[in-house]
Amino acid sequence: MQKDYLIIGGGLAGLFFAHELEEAGKSFCLINGFEPKAASKIAAGMFGPLGGQLSKLAWKAPEMMDALISTATALEKKLGSNFFHLMPVEVAFGSVKDANDYASRNRNEIIDQYLSDRKEGSTHLQAPYGSFEMLRSGWLNTNLMIDTYTAYLKEKGIYRQHFLDYSDLVQTETGWNYQQESYKKIVFAEGIGALQNPYLKEVMPFKLCKGQVLTIYCEGLAADRIVKKGIYLVPLGNHLFRAGATYEWDEINDIPNDHGKEEMCQKINALIHLPFSVLNQDAGVRPTTKDRNPVIGKLKFADGLYVLNGLGTKGVIRGPWLAKILFDHIEHNLTIPREVSIDRIKQA
Repeated sequence: MQKDYLIIGGGLAGLFFAHELEEAGKSFCLINGFEPKAASKIAAGMFGPLGGQLSKLAWKAPEMMDALISTATALEKKLGSNFFHLMPVEVAFGSVKDANDYASRNRNEIIDQYLSDRKEGSTHLQAPYGSFEMLRSGWLNTNLMIDTYTAYLKEKGIYRQHFLDYSDLVQTETGWNYQQESYKKIVFAEGIGALQNPYLKEVMPFKLCKGQVLTIYCEGLAADRIVKKGIYLVPLGNHLFRAGATYEWDEINDIPNDHGKEEMCQKINALIHLPFSVLNQDAGVRPTTKDRNPVIGKLKFADGLYVLNGLGTKGVIRGPWLAKILFDHIEHNLTIPREVSIDRIKQA
């Protein structure tokens, strides 16, 4: 029997798209290669509505936040797990200019719903220029979500753990065959695995970025909020915090190194006044694109092939909204915004 979809990739992109398919009653199978250090699994999963400029909302932030909250809540209920944590993010200004830009921002109801009127910052935060509190923010335990959703799909018999043999993909009159099974459509959501994909390696405009994160133990730091200044500290409970992340453009691998640890420790010391100890260090490679925007849409050279990739550093907040955008494009012919559409990229 022919299934509706084959999803390639079991990180955030692939799983968020799988959720869209389940919600719509579509049949599918998901294939994922074994990548224990995939960026999705080591990320701290922090999300918030503001962009690089502290006085402005990120592009499509309200829509993305609504999609994230709706999707994460539904997934928690379906999986019987608790991996989605709404909490404020206290952001320390890095300069007088940042503080002034924030104070002189254009006030409106849309952006103000994401900002607190709280006047006093955290006691242990190093914030000589002041700070502000961002609401409707928080973190998604990506590792727990991926593991629990993967186990759920395995139990249903629609998840396979192996590297895709692209030579076994055969186009037919009604879709695609893969190893004696038939699918109407294929969605590639492989992250950096797209570099090995013959259908995508000339399409994806990757500018890969290595990120290193630490797990630290720190007594006295508030556990009811994330703190951020250049880096973030996400509370995991029991005085544990996830600290991240570095941005490295030259050494692209998933191997932690002393340089990354030293850089992170220096930034933590510049963020808080408290002593801490490093318990663990991880590294991964983000599927970042050259223009920092995701790539979604239909491949032009073959019917039935689609891509959902390049979520980059904002995969948590972008993923659910992009998955729905792609699903609505495929099933209902709705337009994909050009900022994230594959149509902005030249295809052979």
